[in-house]
Amino acid sequence: MLLVGGHEVVPGVIGSAAAAVLGIEGEAPASYNSLNDTNYLEQLVEGDADILLAYAELDKLDNLGLAYIPLIRSPFVAMVSMDSPLASTKSVTMDDLRSYRFVKFADGYSLSGWTNIERVCQEHGYTPRTRAVLGRTYMNYCAIPPGVEDVMILQASMPQLRYLSDFSRMTVLPVTDDDAAFRLYAIYKKDNYERVRPALDAYTRARKIILNHGKGGTLVDSE
Repeated sequence: MLLVGGHEVVPGVIGSAAAAVLGIEGEAPASYNSLNDTNYLEQLVEGDADILLAYAELDKLDNLGLAYIPLIRSPFVAMVSMDSPLASTKSVTMDDLRSYRFVKFADGYSLSGWTNIERVCQEHGYTPRTRAVLGRTYMNYCAIPPGVEDVMILQASMPQLRYLSDFSRMTVLPVTDDDAAFRLYAIYKKDNYERVRPALDAYTRARKIILNHGKGGTLVDSE
């Protein structure tokens, strides 16, 4: 049985399309198993999973005997309180956020996304100050009220963001830097390629289908 670990939101979109492709072609459907351990690459190396759906620093994969295919790239948006000095702006850059405190979701689901955020901040010359928030709250970010100096980085592709201003005192601002985006990859062991190739092919086809349906939207191809 093919074991896939990582974000549960991906099986809901790309994964479900990929499973359909696998089913049509007579392949066994993938079994999605969330990996909530901080050493998720190690679990892949040790064979606890065949494919990992996550963000990763790509320059580190080769030394671990790992390879990848890109899945999605979803630009950052910054969610701030209506009382924040940023609320009156139409967009922000990562440099604009330098002095603000980043809300960090301290749970396994958010680990990969936070690694992505932190890496982009570092590429802009700073380490973000953080406010840790416990609990798995990805289904209702409105439950976490940001303070005046707080900023919450989310995916532009989240459909619920368009309704926030209707029932909350928060606003969502596009982050305009080209590198400010959540990137998601399907990562696998190089010597396991033949085993996982049907799934990788299915992910590639599923990604094309979803991107074609979302042309002009906020879900774009990963570099």
